[in-house]
Amino acid sequence: MTARLTPSAEHRRGLHWHAGYNRPGCLPDADPGTYTSFEDAQQALADDMEFHARSEDAWAGEHPCEGESCATYGESCGARRAEQIMAAWGDLLRSEGPAWSGSAAGLAYWVVECPGCPSGAGSGLELEAAASA
Repeated sequence: MTARLTPSAEHRRGLHWHAGYNRPGCLPDADPGTYTSFEDAQQALADDMEFHARSEDAWAGEHPCEGESCATYGESCGARRAEQIMAAWGDLLRSEGPAWSGSAAGLAYWVVECPGCPSGAGSGLELEAAASA
């Protein structure tokens, strides 16, 4: 069970972690997750990264992809992008916190420690249990 925090009407500041991903230089497409510990944030981001890697690998289908570059898809090869994501995934899981960042396949992935959000997501935190995949 992963402890995930969600905003409540009360304004209470406390130490927590945010995890998410975005295209470098852009805001995240979705709200970052908020978690009670680095380990919970780490696992949630690792789950997202595994999903991204499976998705990248699946779209390319079976094709000959050997050596440094892919003759079929070049730099946008889903199998190569999946490998990049899984390499970053391994780095994430080896991290001991309190923060981590990495990039792969055109996305920046991150876990950051937050001593307390002044407003918006993560302010007034109420614990919600969410099953981890």
